Amino acid sequence: MKGDDDDQARGGEEEGKERPIMNSRQLYRAIKSCTHGLEAVELLRAHPSAADITAFTAAVEVCGRLKDWQQLSALTIDNGKSGMLPTEQSFTAAISAYGRCNRWEEALDMLSRAPVKLRTASSFTAAIGCCVPAGQCDRAFSLLAEMRSQQMPLTEITYVNVIAAAGKGQQCERAVGLLEEMRCTGLRPGARSYNAVIAACCKSRQWQRGASLLDEMRAHAVPPNAESFSSLISAARKAGCFDEAAVLALQARGGVKGDAPPDAAHHLFTENSLQSLRKAGTGSGGGKATRWDLAEFRRHVVAQDVLTQAGGLAEEEDECFTVALQRDCHPTRHFVKLSFVTQGVSAGFLLLEIPQGEAGFSALRGMRIADPFRSHGLSMLFLACWVQLCLEMGLTPRANRIDKPIICLLLHKFGFRPSGGIDVEISRGSGTDASKLILFSPTGKALESIFSPHELRSQNMAIALDRDATAPVGTCIRVKTAFDPPQDLNVMQMRVSEQINARGGRLRPKASAEVLRLAFLGTARLP
Repeated sequence: MKGDDDDQARGGEEEGKERPIMNSRQLYRAIKSCTHGLEAVELLRAHPSAADITAFTAAVEVCGRLKDWQQLSALTIDNGKSGMLPTEQSFTAAISAYGRCNRWEEALDMLSRAPVKLRTASSFTAAIGCCVPAGQCDRAFSLLAEMRSQQMPLTEITYVNVIAAAGKGQQCERAVGLLEEMRCTGLRPGARSYNAVIAACCKSRQWQRGASLLDEMRAHAVPPNAESFSSLISAARKAGCFDEAAVLALQARGGVKGDAPPDAAHHLFTENSLQSLRKAGTGSGGGKATRWDLAEFRRHVVAQDVLTQAGGLAEEEDECFTVALQRDCHPTRHFVKLSFVTQGVSAGFLLLEIPQGEAGFSALRGMRIADPFRSHGLSMLFLACWVQLCLEMGLTPRANRIDKPIICLLLHKFGFRPSGGIDVEISRGSGTDASKLILFSPTGKALESIFSPHELRSQNMAIALDRDATAPVGTCIRVKTAFDPPQDLNVMQMRVSEQINARGGRLRPKASAEVLRLAFLGTARLP
């Protein structure tokens, strides 16, 4: 009982203590750190001696930021009762706060009842800004007309707000007209003004009109930025004009100094290019990255050896592979997978690298054929498809260091030139080793020190210490090396066409070369 009495005594003492008195500066800081509108209002009421116009303006801004229009209304009522005279800054802040709370009616009502000295260009500009999210285009133009009639100074921000309201109302012509009006009044439109007009054109489904403003921006020494292209590319994509969107993305990239575009513009044109391609599902692995269709290889097959019950040939069936693009996550390097999918199953993939600072190249890093699809000659086909796509996209194919002899052999057949490496003669085995690749060193180098037992076993290879005099001479290649393309790419194109034609099929891209190139190069660099 005695402890309870002591607690009550201490509580009574604490209640009897007065709250610490704040000065104006301390009150301002306390209000700016508030996380609730009611908290800011109560601080003002608790410290009337320190509640000057600066603290009031801070409380108004807090309520606007938190979209607490009820407490904002309470603040304006308290301010009227206190007799505190508002300044132009506090009045404009109150109108802007109502706009952030989506209470444009209260904002315009406050402006209409304000004394003449508070009806300034800044308060009118703030009121016009309140009309934008509400789509009150006509009211925004009425306020602009009133500013003209009262000969108020019009700033670029004033025009930007009115243009934004015109865009919200899908009134492209009025937005473009305001741009011309700015020049007539002596104002020089900046990137912010042009971007507002471009956005208005896109919202009015006239993105071509907005695109024409890009040349006008350059003519007036106003360089377009990422925001300038963002609305245009998105609007062009929504209209189904994917090639035009790709061209705009290329312009966005070309307008940036240096070899690589900034992250914002780079991700912008990459994502818009990917949107023009059809999703092919997700790949394997923990990330389950999305696959995007780049092309399709299809050939017509007739099973001539299978007869139907009626005695005729079996029905024709198609062999079809979807060539899909998939990002491969790597902490420091830019890799993509070129997957080959048939009937929803991945038959294999090529691992490719986009070298940093070398956007004109596609480098082979490795290849994998799924077990059920091996021994069907798909390695040559997949490489041919990759090379064909590279040539169509204007990329130069090459290979990083390749250790596997079979891949080196395939690159050799396409005309790739080794940049170094070790000489190896490769041939098919015979007898019990008929299914194996036989490796022989024509220079007498000990291949056992180059290929580990695991490599030999996993790649189904064997090393011959002596050449079999009765067997045909194998193909001499180089392994453990990088490969450059042939000096004459026409030779490579001819060999690729021969390989595709030999299978009686055709590789058909799913988009234009510009879109494929943007998606191919950009996917590796997406975050």
